[in-house]
Amino acid sequence: MTYSTIRNYGSGAIIASLVFALVLGFTNIVNAGILSGVSDTMTRLRLNQSADHSIVFTLPGGINWDSTGGNDDIIFDFPEAATDFAESGTWQTSDFTANDGSLLTVSDITVSAGSLTYPTCGTGVVVAVDTTNLKFGFRRCTGASADAAAVTIGILGASGGTGTLSNGTATGSKAVAISMTDEGVTDAHTGNFAVSLVDDDSASITASITPALSFDIDTATSHIEVSGTPTPYSVAMGTLTPGVVKTSDDSTINSIFLDLGTNASVGAVVTLMGANGGLKSVATNHTITTSYGGSAVDLNAQPEGFGVCVKSATASEGALTAVAPYNGSCNATTHNIGGIDTTTARSIITTTNAPAVGGDVEIMLKAKAQAITPAAVDYSETLTFIATGTF
Repeated sequence: MTYSTIRNYGSGAIIASLVFALVLGFTNIVNAGILSGVSDTMTRLRLNQSADHSIVFTLPGGINWDSTGGNDDIIFDFPEAATDFAESGTWQTSDFTANDGSLLTVSDITVSAGSLTYPTCGTGVVVAVDTTNLKFGFRRCTGASADAAAVTIGILGASGGTGTLSNGTATGSKAVAISMTDEGVTDAHTGNFAVSLVDDDSASITASITPALSFDIDTATSHIEVSGTPTPYSVAMGTLTPGVVKTSDDSTINSIFLDLGTNASVGAVVTLMGANGGLKSVATNHTITTSYGGSAVDLNAQPEGFGVCVKSATASEGALTAVAPYNGSCNATTHNIGGIDTTTARSIITTTNAPAVGGDVEIMLKAKAQAITPAAVDYSETLTFIATGTF
């Protein structure tokens, strides 16, 4: 500002000349403002842990972050004492994010010791890191934010590239300064925030679940009819007519019903084993049998035989599955059965390696005689079902 043009034409003229000179001499002044609403959400607060920082702030009214005119830089100054914060590794563009309402590209980075040195501007934003003073600068290269925009800067000190920003060695409040160089004017807008470092930022929670396995057997023509009925459980097949399959029919001949539920992590399985391997008559020493195999057998195609099949297996939560050879088509008119083993407990139902509750299973029994099957009134079999949970 110069005074050579000022003339004493009265106090009003002097004032006018001074104002004119001030305007001419300071055309690049940027109105200083406060960066408000500043927060830093960290992924870890524990001492000596690396952490990501998501720093959010709002520009002053009438101020934007743009790429025209002088440089617009946003700078974060972390306290560099070992008790506060520390950096390590090799910083990369993938260690940083910037968003002013839209995600900006972080196109380049320069790392130096003792000062912030920005790379040549490309697209989006470039970053400068001062490892000595622990400063991070973000320079806008293209585009512009809205006035008074909310800006989010991410310093990914734990999950980005190979750069690391770690919490220090002492607990307490740590103040971080934030400033904005606006149109080349240093510290045109300023703000600050604090984070708290703690000895531990996590709490260990323990609990236990009591293992549970529920199992029940009933015999009836409908599962609606049974609810923990007492023993003995029996199925009267009646008189067998040669060449005709006699079957549980949901009407006159009982089925076997199973209730199953468990919270076993690997689930539960129900196994089946017989005492006689079929319907055996002690009087005649003859057994109506179907040999155990890996696949279901159509009893219609056999001269005689005895076996069981799973008509249905459901659960209110989880799933129950019939196991071969008991999983063939099975109802009052379709007769694909599995045989009865007397030496090995064979799986018939599984919860498929997972917990299940409200399990409801209907097992049908089927028998067929032929014309030369010895007459007797004492054909019988005892089936044993065992439920086992794997916890």
